[in-house]
Amino acid sequence: MILPMEEELIGVEFEHKDYWEWEGFEGLCLEDSNVRAITVSREMVFDLDLLLNEQHEAFSRSKKGRMRGKLKFAEVTEYTWTGQHVRPALKDGKDPDLGTIDALYFENGWYYIFGEWGELKFRASARSLDLSAR
Repeated sequence: MILPMEEELIGVEFEHKDYWEWEGFEGLCLEDSNVRAITVSREMVFDLDLLLNEQHEAFSRSKKGRMRGKLKFAEVTEYTWTGQHVRPALKDGKDPDLGTIDALYFENGWYYIFGEWGELKFRASARSLDLSAR
């Protein structure tokens, strides 16, 4: 016996990719990285204090895997941002800390990103990761 929900899913291709499966994102540990700022416009930018592991080509033991970086999404056409309830923590005069990224994935044409700073669902044409030394 086929359940009604299963009937609806027959023949539908389901696409889901977590960020660590994306080219150039191998060795990136977003769950242990800190969000410093988020800019939402035609380009969505996350300013990050990143943690990299040995799998990432830019990993450096001398820096304990820490780097500054920007996660960018180009040509954002629509988005929904919910749960914007966290105020940045200011620690010892350093950059603001909005918390970590708990999840980031692409599913059926949409990006989903979650953290203490809220939840974003959006469409974008491209993604990139720009790294700089800390």
